[in-house]
Amino acid sequence: MAARFQMNTKLLISILKKRKNGPLPFLQKCYIHNVPRINTMKHMNISDLRKNIEVCNKKNVKHKNVWSNFLYIIILKLFNKEIKNYVDFMIILKLLSKYIKIEKKVLLYIYIKK
Repeated sequence: MAARFQMNTKLLISILKKRKNGPLPFLQKCYIHNVPRINTMKHMNISDLRKNIEVCNKKNVKHKNVWSNFLYIIILKLFNKEIKNYVDFMIILKLLSKYIKIEKKVLLYIYIKK
């Protein structure tokens, strides 16, 4: 483990010498707080998922991949017939539509599955 750490520091130093003023490519990606991972969201019920989406809305998260992950989980839950509260479902769709454009195919699928 220590050898691996030394190699990473040597690599970092060499990159810093090459790029004195430019940003580092692997430090540009930051983790978005208050967003659970997809595997965690798969096991949540619809009301907990709605709360997480509302928190992201309040935090004004504008990363498209976060909102598409939420849409993916919603469609997955709809396909597995885990959605019992359609009020939460419609609130989630309304919040998602603010940040990402939901295609007509997806909306048609949601309409058919309901």
